[in-house]
Amino acid sequence: MPLTRVTVPTTETTAKDVPDLTSDDIALPSELKTVLLAGLFLFAALTAAYVAAEVILPIVLAMVLTLLLLPEMRLLNRLHVPRSLSALLLILAALTGIFALGAAVSGPAKTWAGRLPDGVPIIEERLRFLSRTSWHKVTILTQLPAQHVTHARAEVTNAADQDDKRFGFLN
Repeated sequence: MPLTRVTVPTTETTAKDVPDLTSDDIALPSELKTVLLAGLFLFAALTAAYVAAEVILPIVLAMVLTLLLLPEMRLLNRLHVPRSLSALLLILAALTGIFALGAAVSGPAKTWAGRLPDGVPIIEERLRFLSRTSWHKVTILTQLPAQHVTHARAEVTNAADQDDKRFGFLN
């Protein structure tokens, strides 16, 4: 009696074209619509983050503090310190560190700020090369409209004064 091969249908499928995952080439989108859509999505995400900054920033700060203080929390839990007490101790230690850093930096910052007026001419001398570049042109272009407005105001004032004198408003 010959054996017949019986195939049982299953839900398992096999991929005919298996992608090469060892390749470092990632296909970038080539359609303009896809690129523009990604740009719009990025713009919308950044706008939403800006609008929701009052909510997002405390959440992000909490996540960062959690990541920074989690190893110390585990250590204090292994020492059988209650969770709330260890959280309080770690927050107080972090605040103490921030205040200590501020106190350590405030002295040099104060002396630097005191020497700043003496250093301005030195900084101007070292940055004088910028006045010969296009920045000088930008400064001139930003000053021109203000000069035109001032000149026009003076002309209008002079014309108004002459009219007042002509018509006898000013004695």
